[in-house]
This record gives sequence, structure tokens and C-alpha cells, in this order.
Amino acid sequence: MSERPWWDSAALASSRRPSRWFHLAVAALVLVTLWWGSVPRSYSFWIWLSPWDVVWSPAPLWMAIAMYWVVRVLAVAPRGRDARAWYAAPTLAALTWVSVFCEIPLQMRFRASQASLQSDAEQWVDEPNDSKRKSEALWLGLYRVRRHVHDGAVYYKVPGAGYLMEWGGFVYSPSRRPPELIRDLGGGWYVWLHST
Repeated sequence: MSERPWWDSAALASSRRPSRWFHLAVAALVLVTLWWGSVPRSYSFWIWLSPWDVVWSPAPLWMAIAMYWVVRVLAVAPRGRDARAWYAAPTLAALTWVSVFCEIPLQMRFRASQASLQSDAEQWVDEPNDSKRKSEALWLGLYRVRRHVHDGAVYYKVPGAGYLMEWGGFVYSPSRRPPELIRDLGGGWYVWLHST
């Protein structure tokens, strides 16, 4: 008697509920996506049209999970409690991406790091420009940053901020709004992105 292939619906029907490994993979991907979304990025619609930007995001992993989910749900056709177990994954995926696009992970990580960033920025805001000086990488709160002082503002470049052709981070400028592409975080703090 030969063993049935994995794609055979009768073989799949023997396990109607998603495995623990599936739930573990979804939970891990939720955490990776929230961490990825906690650094400054531009969430313009056009950015998703660039293949490189999609490759460097968690989107391909979500696509793989989604394809697996569709195959399993179509093959097994779960009902009742089994169906609820399968529909938890797309619900978590939707909630995760909505929170990233609403910048909830960015706001939470920034607020947790704001005291450290603020105390460092207040020491440097009145210093002259340091464009010739190389900044060491340092940890301020939950962010690894490089500091740069320019025109009365303290810039903190965050590795991984932006996409392939962008870089950015936070800027502290209590006296005026800097000219870069920015979003106001309040209290003299801004998110800035710069395209190269």
C-alpha cells in the first residue's frame, strides 16, 4: 500500500486543524513585522511597486504563509472550531499590517526610547555643525543610531530606516522644522527620510 502524497485532500483531511508549527511561524512573523515597522519608513503606495523594497520587507514571508494557508484551507475545507483555528492567521496578518501602516510599532518604540534620545539631544542641540566629524554608532533607548548635528538640529540616523534608496531616522529640532521629508512626532521631534 503506497502512502498518499501530501497534496492529496484525503491525506490533508486527517489533520483539519493547523499545526503548532504553523501558529509558531505566524507568531514569529508577526514579531518580525512589528520590529521591522518600528523604524522610520515611507509607506507611500508607489513604494510597494519597487521589487527591491518588497524583497527587503517581511512581505515575501507573508506571501509564502498566505499561499500555504490557501492550499490548506481549500484542501481541508475546515468547519466549526477547525475553521476558527485557520482564520486566526489572516486576522493576525491584517491586524499586524494595519498597525504597521498606522505607525503604532514606530510610535511605541520611539516613546520607549524618547527619554534617552531627549537627554542626548539636549546636550548637542546648541553645538556647531559637526559634518566633518564621524559619529560612532551608539544605543539610545531601543535604537542603534549615529548622531549628526546640523543647523541647530540633532539628526539620529537609524540603520534599516527607509528602504533601499533611502536613509533616515529621527531629528530633534526644537526651534524650527527641518526641510527634509518629515513627519512631526511632537515635542520638537520629527521622523525624517532622505532619498539618495
